[in-house]
Amino acid sequence: MTICKHGIWRDATASPYVAPAIAALVEASWPAFITRSPSPLVDRWRRCALTPRLQCLLRDLEGQPIAAISAVTVPDPGPLDALPEAGWDWAVDAAVPPAAAAVMVGLSVSIAPTHRGRGLAYEALAQMTRLRDALGFARLIIPVRPTWKSRHPREPMGQYTRRLNAEGLPEDPWLRVHARVGGRILQPCERSMTLEGSVAQWSAWTGREFPTSGEYTAPGLLAPLRIDRDAGTGCYIEPNVWVAHIA
Repeated sequence: MTICKHGIWRDATASPYVAPAIAALVEASWPAFITRSPSPLVDRWRRCALTPRLQCLLRDLEGQPIAAISAVTVPDPGPLDALPEAGWDWAVDAAVPPAAAAVMVGLSVSIAPTHRGRGLAYEALAQMTRLRDALGFARLIIPVRPTWKSRHPREPMGQYTRRLNAEGLPEDPWLRVHARVGGRILQPCERSMTLEGSVAQWSAWTGREFPTSGEYTAPGLLAPLRIDRDAGTGCYIEPNVWVAHIA
């Protein structure tokens, strides 16, 4: 349990109600094409079937769930300039108990839609770094999903991360939060998350039709979706950005 000005953090070992509350926040905060994906890796994350101590829920002083974080620990991935291209998928697949790990990887921050803009993103990152320190790790690395990248789905991620505001900070608000608390923006992980589904599923998830084979953009997608009408499937490979928070 960790007390902060916003409320109280509890992890998934504290109560059987924590994991379902985290799952509900994830469902409300993340795009449907991620939360409803049949990917077994996404399923493990969505069900909090990872290191329970690193799946944490923040309840406000009235007991309402307002934020959640998810993280795992992994073996040493090597130098920071050579982190895996598979990003998020790699972290979930490589997760091991903290005693066998060398690095902590943050998987997600979920903020209740009604509580956005209140500084909870900073608090969520603070909770991740508290856990990093409590476990004795020097490095917390995160495959970050930039908030505004969906506005530029065809722009290469490396080029997107070089967009700066007047202060010289990242133009993207989520990358900017990381930078403001000392996060070191590294390189893109171009194949961070691979999501597949039928054309019908992609239509339901994105709210648009895909009449022919080819590449499509849709709300929330950070890169184009590839549709194969002959196979009746769609494949989306999402790029993220590696960010390191060093103790």
